[in-house]
Amino acid sequence: MGVFARVHLNRDFVSVLVYFPADRFGPETRRRVGEVLAHWPGEVVARDDRIVELGFARMQFLIALPPRRSGALAGSSACRIRGSSSHPPVE
Repeated sequence: MGVFARVHLNRDFVSVLVYFPADRFGPETRRRVGEVLAHWPGEVVARDDRIVELGFARMQFLIALPPRRSGALAGSSACRIRGSSSHPPVE
């Protein structure tokens, strides 16, 4: 599993990509990823789920950040998502 997040240049949105094996794609995985994303400041405004190349599934989220909190994202515990043991945490 891999989780990648990028704050947009004007700090009003965060794009989050979640990759995992396609055979694990289903309602339970969607629910669990949603629970993790609920800890991010802001609101999920767009979502796209796909089966992509090499047997992987991808969930893509666009999170709108509130203007007063957009600069505080770097210190948020939500930025410390851990992927597999071979990848460092996202800081």
